[in-house]
Amino acid sequence: RQEQSAAIIVIEHRLQYLLPLSDRLVIIENGKVTADEKPPRLCRIAPAGSVEVSSLKTDVSCKEPGDGSAQQEASPVQPLLSLEEVTVKYEQKTVLNKISFSLYPGETAALMGDNGCGKTTLLLVLLGIIKPDQGRIYFEGEEISGAGVTQRAREMGLTFQNPNHQLFEQTVFKEASLPSQFLARDLEQSLERVEELLRRFDLSQYREQVPFALSLGEKKRLTLISVLAYQPPILLLDEPLVGQDQQRLELLLDVLLGHRQRGGLTIMACHEPQVVERCCQRVLFLEQGNLIIDAPTEAAFLELARLGREEYLPQSHYSLAAGEETRYEP
Repeated sequence: RQEQSAAIIVIEHRLQYLLPLSDRLVIIENGKVTADEKPPRLCRIAPAGSVEVSSLKTDVSCKEPGDGSAQQEASPVQPLLSLEEVTVKYEQKTVLNKISFSLYPGETAALMGDNGCGKTTLLLVLLGIIKPDQGRIYFEGEEISGAGVTQRAREMGLTFQNPNHQLFEQTVFKEASLPSQFLARDLEQSLERVEELLRRFDLSQYREQVPFALSLGEKKRLTLISVLAYQPPILLLDEPLVGQDQQRLELLLDVLLGHRQRGGLTIMACHEPQVVERCCQRVLFLEQGNLIIDAPTEAAFLELARLGREEYLPQSHYSLAAGEETRYEP
């Protein structure tokens, strides 16, 4: 901006990252500009509940009162999903290096780490789209390393980081119901859920429109609906928050809570530590293909603070990154 004397206009929902860099913040509601101020003044004049500018907050949480940090500590439940030393190589580069972890029914796990650390690759390995060079994968105690995508998709539903990669049909309704046609245990019930989810996610008015005409955020919600409708036990979500405003974020967290209450497992690639703090019971943190943290959420944040990774901390933990001595013991 300084070198070229250029004006930069950014359309963004995640204001906590943008405000420190901004000279002005414009809010549009129902087609009208409702605020056009410098960010500090806007924080004072914005109507309560209309916009969150200081942090990503929500009234909905995927955690329940008295929620334990790790379900396996409470009871000897069999893991729903386990990996043993899963390794993926592209030519001479190791993308995932001996990844091992176990996750349990009713857990929501955040998959965190820098861009290119292996998050998307790991999700694709779980569904069978990418075959690992070594290692084993187990579902409910049975090895599925040799199972194909179709077999795994009955138990795992994936939403891609780029929703355009999984849009195939000519209408929104057909797209939302497509996986159910092949994977649902009860097709009639799944189609009823499609209708309900289209209403909840504010997409029913686009029912007969072409999916590619939707906005990015709407496409992300559509692909999530297509997976939620047939209710696989495991959700694999690659950055599902992209393009979602505060209202849709709250709805998404509510849906994930419902999945968790039914005993489902969610693995969610996420760059939003505030959401992770409220929603996830576990954090898997990747660094250059290595799983360096596998811990309950609070313990994971303490370790990230010790490592100086403040960009992955919610605001409640900033003081820890500034110098308070903490340590995570696996």
